[in-house]
Amino acid sequence: MTLAVLVIAAACLLAPPSLAAPWLRTRGHGRVINGTEADIADFPWMVSLQILDDHVCGASIISSTWVLTAAHCVYVCQLYADRHKSMRAGSSSRASGGVRLDVAQMIKHADFQMPTDEDPDVDYDIGVIQASEPFPLGTNIQVANLAADGYDAPAGLPVTVTGWGDTGIDYDPVYLQRADMHVVDRDTCREMMADVAPVTPRMVCAGDPTMAACHGDSGSPLVDGDTQIGIVSWSRSDCISATAVYADVGNLRAWIRNNTGV
Repeated sequence: MTLAVLVIAAACLLAPPSLAAPWLRTRGHGRVINGTEADIADFPWMVSLQILDDHVCGASIISSTWVLTAAHCVYVCQLYADRHKSMRAGSSSRASGGVRLDVAQMIKHADFQMPTDEDPDVDYDIGVIQASEPFPLGTNIQVANLAADGYDAPAGLPVTVTGWGDTGIDYDPVYLQRADMHVVDRDTCREMMADVAPVTPRMVCAGDPTMAACHGDSGSPLVDGDTQIGIVSWSRSDCISATAVYADVGNLRAWIRNNTGV
């Protein structure tokens, strides 16, 4: 079974693991199930990471100058060192509105390795990006709270993932989408995904039989209210699964603080 890290954008297409968006398509019908458009006012920490004018990954604002994303998003974008990178915040549209700030620096976890067919492990999939100037914090641009050190979300916890990833109908949607789901017990998730890749303590799983994250949602936040507990990391390549895997913010909280001061 192929693993998928969910990056979609003409500017940086890679194949390995792929994460899904809060909507998936059924095997036979190709239709979005239970996905809804989201208002940035309800998720004001949401950011679109872009290369040139193309959406690459999601990210979340964690301070006036730093955002949190997946390491594989940083890895892919660093391959395009000569291309302009920016972040759009404060808009439900990835294509207009809000503000666009240039990227000043990008950092990924030192232990992250881009997965391959021989080694599909996607551990330590966490990165941070610094903006070239402070975000103008306000109604539609706010900082997400981060899970406390060591926090391990309990199975059944209601959570929400947002992003501009594949909806099953629209490969590159303009407007922010959301999906509501529940945390899946890690041992159960480990069994469910055993044919794809290992699930480690640095991962939290969440999903629902009728929805999922997908390509283009990589790096996007998984939240409990206004507290971020996960970062979209990987799933099955077709995004069709009762769960997807997220980097665990609580487990990796010290790394975030050591690299950003947040």
